[in-house]
Amino acid sequence: MRECPVCSNETREETVYLGGHGRVLVEKCPSLACGWEEFLDSVSSDLVKSILRQQFENEQGCLVWDVQSMVALDNRWERAKEIVKAKGQVKQVLPEHYLVSSQSRFDLTFRVSLDGGQGCDCEDYKKRAPWGWCKHRLAAWICSQLTEAQLKNIRRSK
Repeated sequence: MRECPVCSNETREETVYLGGHGRVLVEKCPSLACGWEEFLDSVSSDLVKSILRQQFENEQGCLVWDVQSMVALDNRWERAKEIVKAKGQVKQVLPEHYLVSSQSRFDLTFRVSLDGGQGCDCEDYKKRAPWGWCKHRLAAWICSQLTEAQLKNIRRSK
């Protein structure tokens, strides 16, 4: 395989079971302290998106969210996926900082921060987004989790 990008150990391929999705081939770092893994390009874009959603929910502690917040997040997640599928809508400008194009006004771009800073400068983020996750921040987060090859594969399958 190759060298782990986090800890430099040699990686290995493993087949893992993902509930509801069956067996998936993953490249993993054997170090328990590191925990790095990447789903190989043979994984369909629909499966990658489902895995990402589960990863997002785990990281954000969504199990303690109320039903109304989860429904609102579902709607924003679907719109965020459409933003990610459209080429050129999300651009990384600094680590954890992105520019995301507006979906309703072509002359407008939102500044998005994933490191807690400003969040997003859209109205939804300021007023309604559950736990600060508007569709623009979700789109930036999705892009931050995928390799360039995975992004190209998702955009090709649209």
